[in-house]
Amino acid sequence: MIGKIQIITILFALGALGTLQGQGRTLNTQFINNKLSINPAYAGTNNTLDFTLLHRSQWVGINGAPTAQVLSINLPSLKENLGFGLNINRLSFGINQLLDLSLPYSYSLVISDYKVKFGSSINLKSYNEDYTKSLTTIDDRKLDTNIPSIGFNARSINFGLGVYISNKTSFFGLSTPTLIKDIQFADNGVIIPTFRTIDMMVGHQIKLTPDSKLLVQSMGRIANNYQSILDFNAGIELNQKITIGIGTRLGNPVVNSVTANAGFVVQSAYLGFAYDYPLSQLRGQQIGSFELVAYYAIKLKKSKYEGISPRFF
Repeated sequence: MIGKIQIITILFALGALGTLQGQGRTLNTQFINNKLSINPAYAGTNNTLDFTLLHRSQWVGINGAPTAQVLSINLPSLKENLGFGLNINRLSFGINQLLDLSLPYSYSLVISDYKVKFGSSINLKSYNEDYTKSLTTIDDRKLDTNIPSIGFNARSINFGLGVYISNKTSFFGLSTPTLIKDIQFADNGVIIPTFRTIDMMVGHQIKLTPDSKLLVQSMGRIANNYQSILDFNAGIELNQKITIGIGTRLGNPVVNSVTANAGFVVQSAYLGFAYDYPLSQLRGQQIGSFELVAYYAIKLKKSKYEGISPRFF
């Protein structure tokens, strides 16, 4: 289903996304370690109980720049075909804070050597704007009574869908966390914007030597009213213990940043770090973006469909 030719075709198709409009949510450089929060069909993929904690500081040096935290819990599959999970995402930027709770569910089929998974999720979001923060420059709110004196809160409900296909050397995923327009509940009659996105991810593993592998992966995102983002990353895995990679992010401008990442395995845990060097017009105002990720897996049972490296698959 996903041979080398198909992988190359998909990578070029993802490259075309760079000319489209979209990007309303944070895109993590280490998306390879954060699949569950992107695609609900990934739930139950590893047949292990997985815990992932990720922190991203974007555009360090700019006051009020975005920061994001993600906590994902991926439960092992039940009866080889059912998967469940939990995602908690927090995004803070300026006076804004977005908290997103999602409950993913998946159902899988085994076709030849491939596992084909279909997923859905319910997504609950809470959005807050705090006008008391020092980032605001409003001195007299009496000049405009439409500006809240303290802030406001809004909540919304949405649903996601996804498909995830993998075997021991390749994976492909397609998903959206915004199947419908947000069902919103807001204070003061304020309605928050809906960012509808489509995410695609693809990866392939090539064995170089008995102790080393080349990992190539890409992720693209389309969202309404925002510039699209496309990530490419290639890295080396040594002895299933150490990973080192480089990549690039395409967006606005064409090459938005270059990235570097590294990580290592300690027993059943994985610790990773990533740095994005900016190439956009903001590079003179910041020193780049940083990510830290911690992953821990508890193996509860064996499966012949389990990937060689749970961080990659």
